[in-house]
Amino acid sequence: MTDYIVTEDGKIISREDGSELIREGEATTIRIYIIAAIATRLVTILVTGGYRTNIGQHVFIWRDTEQNPLGSAEVPGIVYRDVSDTPELHTFGTELHKLIIEFRLAATGSSVETALRQSIADLEVAFNLDRTLNAYAMDSFLDTNEAEIVHLENKIGIMTVAMEVLYRTVAGDPYTAA
Repeated sequence: MTDYIVTEDGKIISREDGSELIREGEATTIRIYIIAAIATRLVTILVTGGYRTNIGQHVFIWRDTEQNPLGSAEVPGIVYRDVSDTPELHTFGTELHKLIIEFRLAATGSSVETALRQSIADLEVAFNLDRTLNAYAMDSFLDTNEAEIVHLENKIGIMTVAMEVLYRTVAGDPYTAA
């Protein structure tokens, strides 16, 4: 499984071979456009952009944090992935999709719990600016969250947050929005 890093300009690059997730001229699914829209939004979550944290400083997609945990130089940071997509055949030849995104927010410091709570608030503010994710989704909203402390090089707090994204495609055609 390839994991991706998101550059400051929002490009999604494979850590393995440097290839981009979305390539010019290639057909791309609506789901991938949504993943890219999320990446573009996440990298803006910086204090210089008016947020309370720099959680968008390091953004990774599908990074296996069990095998390759975030180090202190990559914190604050976010690892996210699309964990499930449930399509339902809907009216007039369309499918309504319920896509679940999992964010793992990482912070460190003497008041790690405060930093994580502020990171969740920043995530909420960022996604409420455009809940349609560049018009690829009908709606999106943050759902559940849970916390844990990971002891690596130093104490790193991890907050897992789920987001639900509702989008519609032509039935049987994940490349075409409906």
